[in-house]
Amino acid sequence: LSAMLWCRAFIPAALSATLFCAASSAIILLNKWIVSELGFAFPMTLSLLGMVFSFAASAAICLLTNMVPRTVELNTDFCLRRAMPIGLLTALTLYFGNLAYVSLSVSFLQMLKASTPILVMSLMFCAGLDSPSVSMVFSVLLIAAGTFIAAFGEIRFSWHGVLAMTTSQFTEASKLVLMQLLFSGGSKMHALE
Repeated sequence: LSAMLWCRAFIPAALSATLFCAASSAIILLNKWIVSELGFAFPMTLSLLGMVFSFAASAAICLLTNMVPRTVELNTDFCLRRAMPIGLLTALTLYFGNLAYVSLSVSFLQMLKASTPILVMSLMFCAGLDSPSVSMVFSVLLIAAGTFIAAFGEIRFSWHGVLAMTTSQFTEASKLVLMQLLFSGGSKMHALE
């Protein structure tokens, strides 16, 4: 009986994770194709289109169905002090991430993205949200070493692309830490809100 309950919980989670990975990979490859092959040299516009679609889909689900319970009051203070900084950091993350696709390969970018936990951990420590442990620091340094080794032989290396990707990673790490700080006060939101 417990195996049946475990399967009921595991199968939807595994299916969701698989679909997320497939959709994420498809979007990465699509963005690379749009920027590189089609010559669409407007990464901010490409990011904006993705965010507009995400907003429209989330708003439709939240407003037109009962699938998502309303957990916070959307007032001016909430929008300006919580949502806007997170939205701005998200836009910058997407802009600089898409800008990096102009001059770097997808495989190299994925290797660079593996170093994002280093920035997140560093910012979490600076913000006082976490304290370093030996095992955590060792794990993150191991990730950094692996990323450096993997990136060492890149044929299409470009400082412009690396700087854009590093900026994207920094804004993503800042967004994650800011979300932790802003929503640690008990206001929990649904993923679609």
